[in-house]
Amino acid sequence: MTRVIWLLVIFVSLTGCKQGQVGRPPRVENPATAGEFYVLREKTSMGAALPYTIGIDHQDYVVLTSGSYTNIQLDSGSHVLTVKYPRQAFLGTAEASMEFECEPNKKAYVLVGPKTMGGVKFGILPEGGGSVRAKSYKYIEVK
Repeated sequence: MTRVIWLLVIFVSLTGCKQGQVGRPPRVENPATAGEFYVLREKTSMGAALPYTIGIDHQDYVVLTSGSYTNIQLDSGSHVLTVKYPRQAFLGTAEASMEFECEPNKKAYVLVGPKTMGGVKFGILPEGGGSVRAKSYKYIEVK
């Protein structure tokens, strides 16, 4: 059984997983006061091939893999960022979330990545640090 699990892990690590848009992001009601929201999937070898399904306000819209990012406009106010990811040994899906404020006409950057002992960690990045990091990541367009 252990050998089968290791073969599966090696296969997924070598082939990677599909990324891209899987749904529509939330609709912006007031573009004049909307903010720009960026989600960056941390570049790391640990869990690199595992896909993260990203959602805003419980609406999945994109799958990111290691070293990729996306951005969308959001109405100003409180929102919930959700990350769905495969459990260890690929036994189902787990979910982690965080609440955040989107400020009018501002950019917000959140870095998501694997925790050492499983799960997902969230990090708020300053605008300067987020924009610099995003330049070295692969952009995933969402419409």
